[in-house]
Amino acid sequence: MNALEMCKKEVLTAKAKDRLIYVLLASLLIYIIVSFVLISKTRKQLAAMEAAHQVSMRKLILRQVKVENDLRISNDTLAQRLGVTEQELQEQMSWSCRNRR
Repeated sequence: MNALEMCKKEVLTAKAKDRLIYVLLASLLIYIIVSFVLISKTRKQLAAMEAAHQVSMRKLILRQVKVENDLRISNDTLAQRLGVTEQELQEQMSWSCRNRR
């Protein structure tokens, strides 16, 4: 090989290295952008799920309070009709629950 061919080969090799660096940088930039978009999307979904979870928990707590109030009112009404105290009624209920097992 003569000096001119070697010089051309070195120039082509340098250009190939430069292209490779640009391709790697572009790939890295695309990777960073895609990662940022996916992380952002995941955070939004997580926040939405957390909000939905909080709403569901509030609904469940309200339903539990309502059921407990209804049960207390029902027990009070039953105790008045039967003419027994609430403590006696609770004892009878716990006794019947134990006998079912």
